[in-house]
Amino acid sequence: MGPDISHHPLHRADGSATLPSNFYSVLAAVNGPVEVQRRNELPEEAAVEVNIRPASGVGGPRERWLESVVAAVLRSVLLVHMHPRTLIQITLQITKAPSLTLKGAIRDVAVLPSLINAAFLALADGGLPLRNTVAAVLFAVASTGEVREEPSEKELVGCKSVHGLAYDNHGDLLLSESACSFDLVEWERIADQAEEACRAAMGSLDEDGVMGGNGKGDASIQAFFPPTPQSSPVKQSAIEHIGDGFTADEVRVALQPKRAEPWQPPSEYTESDIRDLYPGPKAVTFMGRVCNLFDVANTPKTPRSAKGCVKLCVKDETGAITVRFWYADHVPALRLGSLVSIWTNHISNGENGTLSSTSAPLYASLFPERDRSCHLMLHENSYNGSMHKKPLGSRKGQPLAGLMTLQNFVDGGYDVLDARILVVVKRIGPKKRVTRKDESVTENINLTVQDDTAEATLGLWGSTAASPLDRAVSENSTNPEAVAVREGWKAGETVLLLQGPGCKLNRSTYLNLTSATTIDINPDIPDAAWLRRWSLRQRSREAINPLFPEGVFDLTIIRTGPVRCLYTIADLDEFARAAPTETFQGYLSVLITEVKLHEYRKRRMLFAGECCSIPAYANDVVATCKGCEQKVVLSVSPKIIGQVMDETAVVGPGKLLFSDRACRSLLGREPAGLLKLGDEETRYLSDPLLFCRVTLLFGWTGDESVGGGRICVLDVTAWGPPTYGRSSVEAWLAMRSEIWQCSQTLAQQSCKSS
Repeated sequence: MGPDISHHPLHRADGSATLPSNFYSVLAAVNGPVEVQRRNELPEEAAVEVNIRPASGVGGPRERWLESVVAAVLRSVLLVHMHPRTLIQITLQITKAPSLTLKGAIRDVAVLPSLINAAFLALADGGLPLRNTVAAVLFAVASTGEVREEPSEKELVGCKSVHGLAYDNHGDLLLSESACSFDLVEWERIADQAEEACRAAMGSLDEDGVMGGNGKGDASIQAFFPPTPQSSPVKQSAIEHIGDGFTADEVRVALQPKRAEPWQPPSEYTESDIRDLYPGPKAVTFMGRVCNLFDVANTPKTPRSAKGCVKLCVKDETGAITVRFWYADHVPALRLGSLVSIWTNHISNGENGTLSSTSAPLYASLFPERDRSCHLMLHENSYNGSMHKKPLGSRKGQPLAGLMTLQNFVDGGYDVLDARILVVVKRIGPKKRVTRKDESVTENINLTVQDDTAEATLGLWGSTAASPLDRAVSENSTNPEAVAVREGWKAGETVLLLQGPGCKLNRSTYLNLTSATTIDINPDIPDAAWLRRWSLRQRSREAINPLFPEGVFDLTIIRTGPVRCLYTIADLDEFARAAPTETFQGYLSVLITEVKLHEYRKRRMLFAGECCSIPAYANDVVATCKGCEQKVVLSVSPKIIGQVMDETAVVGPGKLLFSDRACRSLLGREPAGLLKLGDEETRYLSDPLLFCRVTLLFGWTGDESVGGGRICVLDVTAWGPPTYGRSSVEAWLAMRSEIWQCSQTLAQQSCKSS
């Protein structure tokens, strides 16, 4: 026989119920959904609050713990997402407590099933939406090991352990609280019995047992609820739905925007500079370059509304304007520095929060897919690449206003309104996809930028992240504008003029683009040309293996010219200092005092190269860049030949830049042939070179961007040994190898004879 449950004893509560048990009786009241205070409001679901009042006295930490346990169970039963920003309040009053004194832990666990069952019945009485039903049961293990369901007070006092468990109608465990000592096998046996008891309590009854057939109660909590039909009757339609006459494909095509057609101006547009634009309705067209670009979130309300918006800041030499480009299907491949032409029939005043910068007080709104009177054209194969390259306010022969060095900007110049810094791209990092806190995904790329005073990191996010990367254009054109679009930004060459960038100073300087920032790509000013030349010199000087300069030196003149000069290292140093802009070529007779061929092969650094300002080493002619993950062609590392000297001076490791011809003459094989040699063969090849005097046919130029200020070796010849019909050094090395092999053979024979 089940408990004597009474429903709705409290008329002022939305739902209420009383539930007596062997030693506890609980009165439950539910109110909700009701208004909740702002600090307790949950934006996507209803807040559940449980208040437990003891039979005597006031509540304490014990009641707070019970409230948290009961609230967690009820939250898994309620459909809280149906009433967001509201409160469901459950009040549980214990009206009867055990007469015997129970241990604290046993007392806490023993009351939980009564609290959960009473709260659930009150929720059902109040008509709150429920995900499923729940039932809780109490088990006690006697000292003899016997398991008792719903034990009495005396059995609780002398029990070995007590367990409170709750299951829903799907058999999922919602509550498991235990006290005293027990093992895992014992708990699993109790859990199985508890699941069966809860299923029986929530099971369906026959028609004779529904709603108090015996007058005192029923064996199931399900009997507390009025019977509901298994399915609601549906009125059969007498007429079959014949539709609206359109197929699904026709509806989809009608909702999609039409494909872009060649745009023709519907009327005459006045061509104007950005400086001459003024607010009001007027058909105008203007041209400029994109100096800022970022996405604006938009949620479409109808199928034909815009899916998103890209906000641009477009500038020419006279002024700047903000452009909102709305799109439904097609997004143009806009990049920072792109040359665009815009047609619009209305110019508006900038409102609060819509300005792109202080120099862009006007804005235009474009939606070409819906409004045929506006259009945006992206120039990829037109013009010579020099239009609108001058920064705002630049004047010939005068310094650019607000321009400062990167170090001055870091030291406090970022507080200056519209401060400008001129930097060059040193390294382009990999493109990454980043998940934000709101679970939206965006793209990011970090650039290392520098000038002659400092270095910083420039972060590009969203649409601007694609600007530095290569991109395929519609035609393989040689037009400078198309080449710039196709090749993207180049490390060491691309110069950026930033006006009003965001700045974060931690261990390193981090720059980013804000809504008030403008950026010029390769501006047409003398300072940019000087910074580019400085960067190329620095890049070539710091390169681990720069490209050998082609077309600068003439090997034929060195060999057969009327004047063939033999230099010492000291002579070359003296002449280079006396005429730093001149080019020298001739002969050097040096002694190789250090060879690291075998060592670099063991370290897998035989071939070296560079990409994205990241060194790449491998025992192969091709490697993968760690930055852009592109293939990099490698050449023999110049450091395999260490220190060389003559009677006057010494040249350090890596200061000789060998051509492929020189490597072939020195090593007797092609550079790729070194990969076929084993350890012993590499040692045999490097040992004879040590303390070998060779003659270098060299060239030297004062332009550090060519060769990186290194001595360029065009060819190598021996100092006097016979040729044997092959190159001098190769023949000499072959002869020394034969002598070494003969000595090894004689040594082995002497060992055998002894």
